[in-house]
Amino acid sequence: MKMTDPLSASQGIIPLPLRSGTAWINALADSPALRRAAQNPETLLNQVQLIKDSRSTRAGIGTLESGIRVFIKRHNNKGLRYTLRYLFREARPLKAFRAALALRECGVKIPMPMAAIVFRKARILGLSYQISEALEGGIPAEELRSRLANEPGAAEAFATEMSLLLAHIHAKGIAHGDFKFSNICSIKEGDKISYGLWDFDAATLHKGPLPLRLRRNDLARLCSSYVELGIRLGLPPENESAALELFLAPYERAANMRFPRDSMLAIMRHHLQRKRKCLPK
Repeated sequence: MKMTDPLSASQGIIPLPLRSGTAWINALADSPALRRAAQNPETLLNQVQLIKDSRSTRAGIGTLESGIRVFIKRHNNKGLRYTLRYLFREARPLKAFRAALALRECGVKIPMPMAAIVFRKARILGLSYQISEALEGGIPAEELRSRLANEPGAAEAFATEMSLLLAHIHAKGIAHGDFKFSNICSIKEGDKISYGLWDFDAATLHKGPLPLRLRRNDLARLCSSYVELGIRLGLPPENESAALELFLAPYERAANMRFPRDSMLAIMRHHLQRKRKCLPK
């Protein structure tokens, strides 16, 4: 069962009423500069170094008046269908904010969630935003994937770490929803690399450990992105069954569960087909 309890001061969240909307501020990140940005997020967004600009979202890295570097993402209202869908649904930035707070509580390394901002008029969702800590200097997904292919034992160590991370958050009732390479943040810490997560737009929170179906979806997405990115980079082709086993075996040991291989492979191949433009003709 999904959790949709309202955010409250007891969780360290400060509701900030806005004209035609509300901002939810993480007390750990609260500052006058953040509150000013929350009141007029477009001003901040217009000054960022853009990372993405699409019909759905606009996002980039910018700087608060206090000098703190932040990531800001705007979710656009895409029209009537979108308006009707979100009449009674929680806006994506608030949903992602809630998931980020839960992940931090579980000890997962993620960018500090700072604020979720939602504008509505008579229940109609307008623009909505999320602001978080900017993690710069990370290892791009392509570089990480190349390292895993070229450094002995690196793929096995990475797969075990990611599988244990997934098993941990799944046991806590958290489904990432889009667990792919580009949503794994890799940070150099001396000679070591530490891993965390970002992009929680598709994440969902549940009461109790996740059912097999939701666990399977996260795992299959991770495995398919591992194979797809390798193909895109021109690395030696991966056997799909072997790639699945690389991640699935340590997950099963950690979660004390067994997954049907045929159904897992079918989901992997479905994801790969959606990326067919990246595959060789």
